[in-house]
Amino acid sequence: MKGPESALIETTEVHHIIRGLAVGSFGMSFFSFLVFWWIPFGFLVSSAAGVMALTSIALGIRTKERGLYYPLGAIALTIITTHAALLSMKFTNVLFLDF
Repeated sequence: MKGPESALIETTEVHHIIRGLAVGSFGMSFFSFLVFWWIPFGFLVSSAAGVMALTSIALGIRTKERGLYYPLGAIALTIITTHAALLSMKFTNVLFLDF
């Protein structure tokens, strides 16, 4: 039989994202990627997500354990979404007005 020390609860640390700003920027950039064809709204949400991602990088030292890839992924999705929105706007302008 074990002694009274066996009654202690053993805990383990679970790593989690320190700042919610990085995760929020990734979520917003993913949402803007889904609605990029709403020309002003998708572009503005994408720009706000990029600003949030840059802010989250500037506020804290980011390592792999503290969520570095979330704001970097948000910046990559922001770049893709911004270009897709601008190209779709230009394509529709050429298709319907200039053609």
